[in-house]
Amino acid sequence: MTSIPDLRLVGGRLCLDFLNTADWDGSAIAAEHIGTLADLRAWMGRVGLSRTADPKADANVLERVMAFRQDLRAVFLKVVAGEELDEADAALLNGAFGHCWRANPMVVSHGALAFAHSDEVGPGLQLPVLISAVELLTSPDRQRVKRCPGDRCGWLFVDQSRNGQRRWCSMETCGNREKARAHYARTRG
Repeated sequence: MTSIPDLRLVGGRLCLDFLNTADWDGSAIAAEHIGTLADLRAWMGRVGLSRTADPKADANVLERVMAFRQDLRAVFLKVVAGEELDEADAALLNGAFGHCWRANPMVVSHGALAFAHSDEVGPGLQLPVLISAVELLTSPDRQRVKRCPGDRCGWLFVDQSRNGQRRWCSMETCGNREKARAHYARTRG
């Protein structure tokens, strides 16, 4: 398991980096990088989100956040597969937003609208991730979301390459492993 400070942020958007807090083997988790609330708080701090200790937080918070991650990943996998999103996807996002609005209502701050950010771990994470996800899902960049084919990786990223041909989450990891595997297969045979 990669430690939170060493976890690569290669998604190109906050929502994708959140989804990449696990390595995936198909739809199953191959390696979990956020196993505790402390890990979750550390990741939130790493990406600039609230990370104060929440005395009300318990194991259920982590379970709900991981379920949210699984649901959001399913939506993005449909996008990667070129499938149309449907009412169930909209209901999922609307339900998550409803929960976040209660924890992070709109307030006036210095004459402008802002969110009253919650220090609770779940809502403090979900609202920025949801905003990032909706911005991506409603932008032309949605067509540039890809899934890394690396063995036991499955990370999602926005392909910002000029020709749109980026294949790996990171050439330094998955890309190099695949190149080494192909070289070994060529030289061995």
